[in-house]
Amino acid sequence: MPVQVRPRAPLKVNKIILIFFIIIFASSCSEISKEEKYIKNCVKDGMKLKGMEEYLTVKACELAKKQNPDVFNYYEGKIFSIKR
Repeated sequence: MPVQVRPRAPLKVNKIILIFFIIIFASSCSEISKEEKYIKNCVKDGMKLKGMEEYLTVKACELAKKQNPDVFNYYEGKIFSIKR
């Protein structure tokens, strides 16, 4: 009885797929770290300028990010420093 050999995907295609997944993973990780950095900036900014407690500052930053994410990201989380 003859042995049936199934063709494999060429190694070049496998490398391209692997590179694609690495790029997607790296970009998603950088977005998460950027968001964490902005929250950290916001908390530091609020505690320094407003003299608020950390717990209240975290809640205010979460609310500001939830209500207006574009402004929050544009100012990199430093929403208490915005001149109004």
